[in-house]
Amino acid sequence: MQVAVLTKYTNAAQPATYTLTKSTLGAVKLPSSVFTISYRGLITTPITFTPNDGGTGGRFMPANIMMPAGFNGVVNFTYIPPKTDIYMIGVTNNAGLTDPAPILLDRAGD
Repeated sequence: MQVAVLTKYTNAAQPATYTLTKSTLGAVKLPSSVFTISYRGLITTPITFTPNDGGTGGRFMPANIMMPAGFNGVVNFTYIPPKTDIYMIGVTNNAGLTDPAPILLDRAGD
């Protein structure tokens, strides 16, 4: 948190990236464990994140995630997979941040 506070009061550039961490998969049609989106900086305007599975047909809960203004935001979502075994989970945002690379999830290998 100290870096976020320092950047706020020194007018230094805020980070341009955020992270998406992988969770374990649940059974078919059951939610996965929690996925986490983290931004390490000062958020002056809430950020909306939209997860996607590249059109595989799964469902996200929630479908859009809002990270409130403040320091070092962290939000979570779950994924309900369709009947396939391999998924690419990605996230986009409305704040112009660089999106992380999609995460490959393989039910057979996880």
